[in-house]
Amino acid sequence: MDGSKCHAHYRAAVATCGCGHGLCAECAAAGQGRCSDCREREHGASVQMQVQRDARIALRRAGVAAPRRPGDPIFLRANGHPLVAGLSLLFCVTVALGLGACSALAEQRWGVPQAAIAPVLGIALGMVVTAVLGGTSRIAGAAAVLLTALAVAGGREALDTVTVVSLPGPGDASAWLQAHSAAGLVLDAAALVLAYVTAAGRRV
Repeated sequence: MDGSKCHAHYRAAVATCGCGHGLCAECAAAGQGRCSDCREREHGASVQMQVQRDARIALRRAGVAAPRRPGDPIFLRANGHPLVAGLSLLFCVTVALGLGACSALAEQRWGVPQAAIAPVLGIALGMVVTAVLGGTSRIAGAAAVLLTALAVAGGREALDTVTVVSLPGPGDASAWLQAHSAAGLVLDAAALVLAYVTAAGRRV
């Protein structure tokens, strides 16, 4: 390449682009030290990256676990607003504790073991996370797992903090699951898996 002549105007070059093309004073000022070919390549790459980003977000909104790249939003509904993101997290935590308290209440009032309700909690919280975030992702799956664990572990404590309305029911937990704690652990583990799969998308 001849760096002594401007690549676009064939005038005497006052600068050289990184690719070796010469730049006259006009091209150097307009392109900030880059020739027109380099600027077109950079613009094309930028447009392609934006198209790929929009496609990934569309897949996540459709429930497909498209890989997240640096710069992609975690909260699709937040649009970059940290206050909205914080309120969304607070809402998810509140829902998790509320559902955990309901499962503990069902165990106390109707004898339905909390471990038996845990898989349903996992699916429900996975759906809540995807609805609040606006789409699926592996981060959403991890958040759903943590929220499910919070609901299972903190349900009784959350129930103790609110006034419990007297409801009919036997009031005793299932004796079988009390005697078979391993079955309860399996159901709790299944709840975490279901939460992740629901929030991470159809492809894990």
